[in-house]
Amino acid sequence: VKVTYEEIDSVIYTVYTLNTDKEITENTGLSIENNVIFDGNNQTITYSGSDAWEGLFSPVSGPALANKIIFKIRNINFVLNGANVAERGGCILGTSNDGTTAYDYFIVDIENCHTSGTGDIGNYAGGICGGSFGRSNSGGSITNCSNSLAIEGTEAGGICGFWNQVDISYCWNTGSINGIGSGGICGS
Repeated sequence: VKVTYEEIDSVIYTVYTLNTDKEITENTGLSIENNVIFDGNNQTITYSGSDAWEGLFSPVSGPALANKIIFKIRNINFVLNGANVAERGGCILGTSNDGTTAYDYFIVDIENCHTSGTGDIGNYAGGICGGSFGRSNSGGSITNCSNSLAIEGTEAGGICGFWNQVDISYCWNTGSINGIGSGGICGS
């Protein structure tokens, strides 16, 4: 991973750029960090583990409403093989409410991320981000992203799981949709 810095709207971000394809066999759940950009550099990250996939990144709570964590994810090709997306999970960003813990005060912007493979999207889950992404005191955007995984879960979505308060633009789904209350872009 290469580390550089980038200024956006007078804020200096630390940029972590992936420089090779990566294969993983265990859930990562990397914590989002303030003023950080993860750039996949259009490399492919493949998960081929046996457990249900929860998310490449997991939300964390920021310190306060006026001091939210700002994190950006871009340019990732994610392949899910040998597992399904866990309940409320997402291929790129996991859930902000797992039924026990709710994470607040963060903004995550996701751009140019694409999911594919042999896995399915489970209940309340999403191809890009998991259920509850963008609670009322958090948010973000998803731009130019796509999913081709099959949507099999209840209230699941090709891009986002259920209860999402996020701006979505230029995104598409080509995966089949079989879950009750599910959709190509968002569930429920």
